[in-house]
Amino acid sequence: MIIEPLSSYSSVKGVIELPYSKSIRARLLIINALNDKLLDIDEKDCRDIKILHAALKQILETKSGEVVTVDVQDSGTALRFLTAFCALRPGEFVITGTDRLCMRPIDPLVDALKHIGANINYTDKYGFAPLRIKGCKIKGTEVSISAIMSSQFVSALMLIAPVLPHGLVINMLGKPVSASYIKLTTYVLKQCGVDVQIVDRVITIPRSTFRLSNTLWYERDWSSAAVWYSMLSIIEDGSLVFNGLNNFSPQPDVQISSYFEQLGVKTLEHKQGVEIQYVGYEKPYLFFDCINNPDAIMPIAVAAAVKEIPFEIQGANTLSAKESNRTMALVSELAKCGYDVKSRVDSLRYIGGRFPMQENVTLNAYNDHRMAMSLALIGLRQKIVLDGQNSVVKSYPNFWKVFNSFCKISDINDIE
Repeated sequence: MIIEPLSSYSSVKGVIELPYSKSIRARLLIINALNDKLLDIDEKDCRDIKILHAALKQILETKSGEVVTVDVQDSGTALRFLTAFCALRPGEFVITGTDRLCMRPIDPLVDALKHIGANINYTDKYGFAPLRIKGCKIKGTEVSISAIMSSQFVSALMLIAPVLPHGLVINMLGKPVSASYIKLTTYVLKQCGVDVQIVDRVITIPRSTFRLSNTLWYERDWSSAAVWYSMLSIIEDGSLVFNGLNNFSPQPDVQISSYFEQLGVKTLEHKQGVEIQYVGYEKPYLFFDCINNPDAIMPIAVAAAVKEIPFEIQGANTLSAKESNRTMALVSELAKCGYDVKSRVDSLRYIGGRFPMQENVTLNAYNDHRMAMSLALIGLRQKIVLDGQNSVVKSYPNFWKVFNSFCKISDINDIE
């Protein structure tokens, strides 16, 4: 795919259609499935939600005695949530996925589930999918789990806790990464009538009867809004409206509104949702702590680098275990464009300036949806070739058609 700037523009203005919140929908799908209900989805949903929905349908329709292979493709959310879900279901399940997904550790969750009575085994390499799960009655009441690798390990346990015979006490070991997503799970459970108590790093959830509520089902996705904040910051003029976006959302990535204030973008309430305006920036050096919002790191880093503003971003320690090694990917692809970003275990730093870029630069998104959308932003300032563009269907199927309004994309009609 070739992306290049429009011949001229002085301002941007428009209404952006965002996908539904993937984080909220995934949690509500699991909660309803625990009550043998399958919520309806539509074509606007992203691939991750379609994968989870199809897997739940397959599992709910499983007959006693069947061994079912559930392919979650590249969906880490589906892998983690379904591992806990299948541990309770009658039947035998093999959960597998892409080669990359099977390189992402799952052992903290498996160990925790086995501790409370689950029957789970690895079919290949210890600590990684594929998993063979024989559903059984889980009688354990308390468990400890490492929370330093993925908040979804904790959320997976929280979601099944209300249907366990005695509920569950979850002791989180270590400072949780993306702790705000544990808060989101808490919020969604409470909306569904479950009492959740969190004191320090101990979560207590009693056995409960769900009061199914899908009032959050149609909320739009803050994580997907980040790329448009970044675009407006790069273009440096105009405003955008997001219909259906909630400025007081329980979604963790609502925090991007404050991050992008440092990059000159102001967030306002709008009668249809949220409006953002470019108002300029003054700070010569930017600092971001994204420990609870790792998905925001890529669009923030690209915007600041393209504007040649020195920055430091903390909280990058989980990026290497995402859909790609995002730390490596950001550093290498920005370097192709002349931006020297340095990485450490938990941070990214850029001192400003630019060295000569490669000619005829081709950027690799590493089949990572968030990398693809973030790297595309560079095309607002210079011509680039982008590989891996079809990965955006994972979270934002309509992205390229919307983005094409603000730049020139070759072969837009050939994109999946």
